[in-house]
Amino acid sequence: ILGDILLDTSLPAALAAEDEGVPILSLSRRDGVPEAGPWTFRLALTAKKQARALASLAVDGIGLKHFAIVYPKHEFGVELMNEMWDELEKRKVEVTAVESYAHDQTTFTQEAKSLVGRGMVYSSDVASCRRDAQQITNVYRRGKALDACKDLARPVIDFEALFIPASYKSVSYFVPALVAEDVLLTKDRHVVENYRKTVQGGEHVQPVQLLGVSMWNDPELTKRFDKHEIDGAIFVDGFDVSSGEPRVQKFVQAFTAARTGKPELVAAQSYDGASLLNAILTGAQGPAPRNRDQMRNALQSTKDFPGVTGNVSFDAEGDSATMPRFFQVDGDRIEAKDPAVLAKQESAG
Repeated sequence: ILGDILLDTSLPAALAAEDEGVPILSLSRRDGVPEAGPWTFRLALTAKKQARALASLAVDGIGLKHFAIVYPKHEFGVELMNEMWDELEKRKVEVTAVESYAHDQTTFTQEAKSLVGRGMVYSSDVASCRRDAQQITNVYRRGKALDACKDLARPVIDFEALFIPASYKSVSYFVPALVAEDVLLTKDRHVVENYRKTVQGGEHVQPVQLLGVSMWNDPELTKRFDKHEIDGAIFVDGFDVSSGEPRVQKFVQAFTAARTGKPELVAAQSYDGASLLNAILTGAQGPAPRNRDQMRNALQSTKDFPGVTGNVSFDAEGDSATMPRFFQVDGDRIEAKDPAVLAKQESAG
């Protein structure tokens, strides 16, 4: 069986296949699917894989030690947040700030202020401002004056990286709120130099590394920002539709000839699953299996099968060991990058 893909039905499908002794190659990211038993295998980009890849690059590769997380309060956002936090704890680095928001939220002023500690009293200037504001008798003007006092507090940016496990739309709403709080989110040299010259106390400020997930991978991402506003942002996905690899371009061309639009990750994973099963059944991967046991054994022994999502192998539990792809924002472009190159580039910067 090739499938299921849905969160609600994929685990029951795997358990049914286990009961009947039928090999199943799932396409679902749901927790627990490959652990259903020895007949179950999976091709999917899970929250754990994304978090592990990002944490490995950010901590082991670049050397970052302090992180902030802003996540939407929906199932996948919470799952990604938890997986990332677990991966960071394993590496003994610190999560210094965490904020959550409603999944359909579009304004983030308060969350951004909270992330950098504004709204709390940190100095005598703020305290003095609040005392003066309290003397204003007009309720409306007093409220405005108290709000203005919050902005006197210097932002506390005690994180080197910010992880946002959300859609590119949410990112495009949250970033301007952070910029308004003097958080520098671009690696563009000219923007950084200008910031350090014009912002009080900004001469020693370092840009915060933005980290994202597969939901960022959309051409609309860069269209929602000024040209260099999030330069250097890094995210992961499981498929690079622009890859120059011949097998990828052959697949993309065939897909676009048959369907409207370019293939996304689920189509690429489905294609890899079908290609692998075809190779096994036709004997291209060794002796063609003649029963279910042989089919299961052939899947378990798969090693570096050339797929369009990468080389396909399975770990001891039957989960795909294919590495996610890394991408970086550069101006109005999204470019696939080798993690080793990214680590060297960012640690040197």
